[in-house]
Amino acid sequence: MTEPEQEHDGEHPENAQCASAGRSPTRWLQFKLGNLLLLVTIVGLVLALIATNLRLVHVQRELSHRDAELATLRPLPVEDVAAQFEKQTTLGTITTTVKDVRYSEEHDAYRVSFSWTDSTSVQTWFTDVTLESNGYGQYLGVIGNGPFVQSLGNTKGLTVLIESPSTFQK
Repeated sequence: MTEPEQEHDGEHPENAQCASAGRSPTRWLQFKLGNLLLLVTIVGLVLALIATNLRLVHVQRELSHRDAELATLRPLPVEDVAAQFEKQTTLGTITTTVKDVRYSEEHDAYRVSFSWTDSTSVQTWFTDVTLESNGYGQYLGVIGNGPFVQSLGNTKGLTVLIESPSTFQK
């Protein structure tokens, strides 16, 4: 062995130098303690970030649920009203086409202007109907136009129900 190796007998060289110089080995311990504190700080920040992210996901879910609930309180888009109306009123030999949809905030109702063609007479007719809200996301109206209901073989009229999507989820 060389003289420095014998002098330190397997100790850390820095500690041996500190001991030989009359200083304590605190610098090496302080360095390790600093690394440990840094590691604990990083782990704490990562855990805080994960907790914050989980809370954010929870808040986003709650917000989307509340937004869906509010959607039932506001009127349906006119495109949805027109599509549902055409689907419900195209029956047998009658083909309907929505020409215009208007919403009245004052009455919470839609006025749907539409035309229909009876394939047996090949004649096009025009009329409108008011769909009034029942307060639960549904709009109800009765088409009582004579030529329309006669084409269906009905004398009382055709009831049309337009609905907003349900927010109930299982």
